Amino acid sequence: MHRINKIAKLDDVEDLTNTVFLAFAEQYHNIKNISYWLRRVIFLTYIVYYRKNKLRSSLIKTDSGDGSGKRRPAANILYMNTMKVLALLGEEKQKIITLKLWADINYYLIAKNIRKSESEVMKIFVRTLLTIKNRLG
Repeated sequence: MHRINKIAKLDDVEDLTNTVFLAFAEQYHNIKNISYWLRRVIFLTYIVYYRKNKLRSSLIKTDSGDGSGKRRPAANILYMNTMKVLALLGEEKQKIITLKLWADINYYLIAKNIRKSESEVMKIFVRTLLTIKNRLG
């Protein structure tokens, strides 16, 4: 991931590696299919990392962009309102929206993660976006 510029800092790569290793050390006696387990743990660890960093970077980018250092209150309000609406949705819809928008995961991988078909995930995603749009006005 570091070599393909998905993770910028080498320290973050080491932290993620340690996280996966510790998970393995804790659960190795329960693992039946090690290749499946390892792919899944690496995938989920990366998603958590990516979501945290993407959320953090979107929160940091709140200035107006004109060099004045002024905050964009409208963007902060829209973000907060969107997060409130998202919190009201079901857990599955939240997961699909966050994986698709924040983690930039494709429909196929999301479908595999939540054990639904790719077309079902697409439908849920589009309907959920429409719901959020309608609730935000």
